[in-house]
Parts: sequence; structure tokens; C-alpha cells
Amino acid sequence: MTVNARKKVGKENKSPAASPGELLRQARIARRKPLREVARVLNLPQEHIEALEKDDYSFAPRETYLRGYIFGYAKLVNLPKRKITAALDQALHGAHAAGGEDEDDDEAGATFANFVARLSIPTLVLLLFGLLVSWWFFYEGRVQENFMRHLGGLQ
Repeated sequence: MTVNARKKVGKENKSPAASPGELLRQARIARRKPLREVARVLNLPQEHIEALEKDDYSFAPRETYLRGYIFGYAKLVNLPKRKITAALDQALHGAHAAGGEDEDDDEAGATFANFVARLSIPTLVLLLFGLLVSWWFFYEGRVQENFMRHLGGLQ
């Protein structure tokens, strides 16, 4: 589902927790920052800031941009990243983002992938080092043979 298909997502996925837009709006008001200032600092049109506060994400071309806008806004109003991330995940992805059984499987897969990635670089370095040492011994042996032949031919 694209961001454009999720117009006014926060109102469709009502939950006891506040929506991302509501959290942003409350934090902005608590910090006494006018919409105009937030729009200027984030370099976004004021209409986009108003849309974010209403949980209307139809203006964002992709979820990546939307997350960037919301995280930038949250940072500006000193809203904890963990809090806004949880609210945004809940609004965009529903119950799965809140923590389902599949999340553990994803985490286990990510952990294994991290393990493999961390293990592969040292293994590759050791393999290259071993090849270099093998080549060096082989090359050195041939140099010594040629040198000895050369000395033998001079005598």
C-alpha cells in the first residue's frame, strides 16, 4: 500500500495511543512554536505541516520521505524518537508494527544476516592473506631455484 492510498491513516487506525500527528501537534504547542516557524525550519510548505498534524500523508511521494518529514519535525519539537516511531509504525502498518509473532522471525533473520555479514569480512581477509602467503612461498622457492641455477652456471 502506498502513502497516497493511506489518506488520513491515523483516523482509520484508531488506537488508545495518540496518532503521530497528534503527538507532533501537542509537542509543537507545548514548545510554543507556530506552524509558520516549523514550516520555515523544516523547509516545507505550511500546508504539509498541517497535513502531518492531521495524519494526512497524501502529499508524501513515498514512505521514506514521510518518515523523514515526521522525524525532522519530532526532533524540532524535542519529541522522543522511540515514541514517534512507535506511533508512526502503528498508524502506517497497524497491528503488525505493534508487535506480532512475525516480528520475532524478522529479528532472528536480521540477527543471522548481521552475523554472516560480520563473519564474512574477516574470513575473506584471512583467505586473501593465506593466498598471499602461499604465493609468496611458491614464488620465493622459484626465485631460489633460479638463483641457484644461475650460480651453478657461473661456476
